[in-house]
Amino acid sequence: MVSELEFGGARCPWPRVAVTGTNGKTTVVEMVRHCLSQCGRRVEAAGNIGLPLSALALEPGRELDWLVVEVSSFQLERTQAFPVRAAALLNLTPDHLNRHGSMASYLALKLRLLAQVESGGVCVVGAGLLSEPAVQAAVAGRRVVTFSSSEDEVCDYGVRAGVLCRRRAGDVYEALVPCEELPFVGRHNHENCLAAVALCEAAGVEPVEAAAALRSFRIGPHRMEVVCEDASRGVRYVDDSKATNLDALVQSVRRFDRGRGDIALIAGGVAKGCDLGPALPELAGRVCGAFLIGESRAALASAWGGAVPCVECGSLEEAVSRADACVSSRGGGGTVLLAPGCASQDMFSDYVERGRRFAEASRGLVASRSRG
Repeated sequence: MVSELEFGGARCPWPRVAVTGTNGKTTVVEMVRHCLSQCGRRVEAAGNIGLPLSALALEPGRELDWLVVEVSSFQLERTQAFPVRAAALLNLTPDHLNRHGSMASYLALKLRLLAQVESGGVCVVGAGLLSEPAVQAAVAGRRVVTFSSSEDEVCDYGVRAGVLCRRRAGDVYEALVPCEELPFVGRHNHENCLAAVALCEAAGVEPVEAAAALRSFRIGPHRMEVVCEDASRGVRYVDDSKATNLDALVQSVRRFDRGRGDIALIAGGVAKGCDLGPALPELAGRVCGAFLIGESRAALASAWGGAVPCVECGSLEEAVSRADACVSSRGGGGTVLLAPGCASQDMFSDYVERGRRFAEASRGLVASRSRG
């Protein structure tokens, strides 16, 4: 048995770069595709992003300069040969432990992608991961490019004084693009940008050209997407259905100021063997209530109930209604935030359906209130 990734990849003749990690894979792949296209390259994105490599291989007469591939840990379980010009390992936090068993096994699968980098290729790695002995062993003897959004960390791609930069000889940092000129915010998105530009450089594009293209990039749906607003009450409804694990949930709530307590959080679903309890310190002071759905709702209520008011809900629509009432009762506006921290398949076909249902329920509430 071989994975579809390897089977389809063997029939796709174009040079490729690949991306793996716990969070940000799809966004980075979309960024690389956008930047390469804006810089005049013929490019397609495939793999875990939704287009199977086998389907792409069947398209007649297709000519590409680059193929950008999103790669999941599931795909790597049965992949032995998938050569790439460059590969990125973005980050690693607990996810899919119900399948992989331990963080060590999960990391070992992710590192299989770095082992596929061809001679002379590039491994793009989050700087913090290089402290892991397994990562050090995986990249030994290979060209490594590091990135970090921490202004204090020495790395090849970083942030200095609010500007995305490329480190050159003599530790001189070349300015690429000010963060304030990007159409999205958040430290995690800055790291996504840095990884994307590093991969574009590996594909032969000057970093300053690739970074300039990021000004016109738009993050896809279900990623901190404001689906509607009730201006009269100052309430926003934000869909981050793509937040399917603990770290993604934490990144979502960190976007809001601590101490305001004006977020009504909708969370829950399939926890995938991971403990969401460590999110509690981030919720305290930001969340006025947690409205919990899916098979993990009771476990989350037990883990969070001591510090955050928790309500178990039988449906997403009930959670939206109760979260809306929670924000409304405060009188000062706020946000109804869908950031589940879990997979969706206990109640929905995927995170896209979950996000769509959230948007429908939120818009329905606002519309009914305006009619009343």
